[in-house]
Amino acid sequence: MSICRAPIAFIVLLLAGCPGAIDDPAPFIVARLDASTPARCPDGVSVRDLFARRCATIGCHDAVTQLINLDLQSPGVASRVLGQRSAACGGRTLADPNDPERSSLLLKLRAAPPCGDRMPLGTPAFSPEEIACVRGWILRRGEEPVDSGTSDAAIVPTGDAAPPDDLPR
Repeated sequence: MSICRAPIAFIVLLLAGCPGAIDDPAPFIVARLDASTPARCPDGVSVRDLFARRCATIGCHDAVTQLINLDLQSPGVASRVLGQRSAACGGRTLADPNDPERSSLLLKLRAAPPCGDRMPLGTPAFSPEEIACVRGWILRRGEEPVDSGTSDAAIVPTGDAAPPDDLPR
């Protein structure tokens, strides 16, 4: 008799442990960050500051020039890149939090991008730490980490964190 109840009990336990679909997976996105994605950028600089210093120089991706219609200087950078198509590289997604490795923004920072030149053009390449920082920012949907003085930095919204309406959260 107990042998017959064992499979039923096992099935009941399996069903009880399955919560179903997650309505809002956003809180779990940070859990996907791996050891190659630091909680904060080198020297505690924000991605916004990194873009401003390295990409939004006069004549490139600043608020005035906006080469290939890309402004990495003005507030709201995340809303302009997350889930948005690039005006270059065959319309590849600029920043895809669900697959950051295919993001045009990230690919252009690496040696030998699939289209065009490595960015920033004519200046030193982003370091591996800076690239990992941008990758983490994409995974966190534009939220910046805050240096809490520990190895587990808190993640807080920057005001740039709202993705476009058509990008799943």
